[in-house]
Amino acid sequence: MSDRILTVEEIEAVKQLDAYLKMLTPQQKREFALLIRGAMVAMQSVERKDKQSETLA
Repeated sequence: MSDRILTVEEIEAVKQLDAYLKMLTPQQKREFALLIRGAMVAMQSVERKDKQSETLA
């Protein structure tokens, strides 16, 4: 994580996510992690396509 100051809303969101993750079973945690990894890969792919579009324009 970067060295920036978190807003109150971000801190609250992190607390809520932490509480949610603690309630998951090990299998649900693995599935959640896979979902997040997939979303991150998709975002990186979109970013690369955006950069390619910018260089071609």
